[in-house]
Amino acid sequence: MRGSLLLILVSFSVASAYELKTDGEGHAVHWAQMPVPYAMDIRGALDFDNATAEAIVQDSFEAWSGHQGSEVSLVYQGQVRGDAPGYDAARPDENHNSVFWLRDDWAHGADTLAITITVFQRGTGELLDADILVNERDYTWSDEGENDLQNTLTHEVGHLLGLGHSEHPEATMFATAGDFEITKRDLHEDDMAGLARVYPSADEAAPSVPKPPVNAIPLSAADRDDAVPAPAAEAQDGDEEAWAEAAPSVGCTVSLNATTSAPIWLLALIALVFKRRTL
Repeated sequence: MRGSLLLILVSFSVASAYELKTDGEGHAVHWAQMPVPYAMDIRGALDFDNATAEAIVQDSFEAWSGHQGSEVSLVYQGQVRGDAPGYDAARPDENHNSVFWLRDDWAHGADTLAITITVFQRGTGELLDADILVNERDYTWSDEGENDLQNTLTHEVGHLLGLGHSEHPEATMFATAGDFEITKRDLHEDDMAGLARVYPSADEAAPSVPKPPVNAIPLSAADRDDAVPAPAAEAQDGDEEAWAEAAPSVGCTVSLNATTSAPIWLLALIALVFKRRTL
């Protein structure tokens, strides 16, 4: 009897290992409309030609589409020129959800492989913009080599969709990644369960504004490393680098960003994925 009870408890723990982000008021961070558009910075990567980088980016995004129980679709808009990371509230129609490779202008720490910056509305959790930034200053990227680009990007796309880290070691959203790892390229059942929670399929009852699951992460949780104080007021005007400087050394960091041109308060979340030694 004792062994059976233990098995049940372990199974329950594994089944609910995923975490979702909320806006601090109980609303799950999510995209309100599908498909979600995304693009790639035309400046491309140092370690790949543009066509190869483009194929890896698309494969990383497509890993999150077409899963039973959820309705997620992502549409590639091609390579964009002249775009910059971040959200311009004055020109909402001109923002792109883009993948960038940063070199000399990388300002997020040498241990950081990549980060995802998302901007969403407080009060609804609706995502407005998201950018994935890849560290080329400190790392050489590969296809199934030491730092597998698709492995990292697939994890970051999960953050772009509103998922936090998972406690399941085999999940794509597990918070660490080792050298030569490629297991995050394909979603685990835990990743798909989190996805279905935020984006349930049409045959599932879904409120217009998703309610947080039992294991959602309230942004005010004092016992988590993502509950850091907001940067000083002078650092809250769309400055992604200031957000990163205010972050702890591990995990996901959050801060409140007030934009002068927007009529709303926006919540900016930076999701980080590191090598196993630092996460």
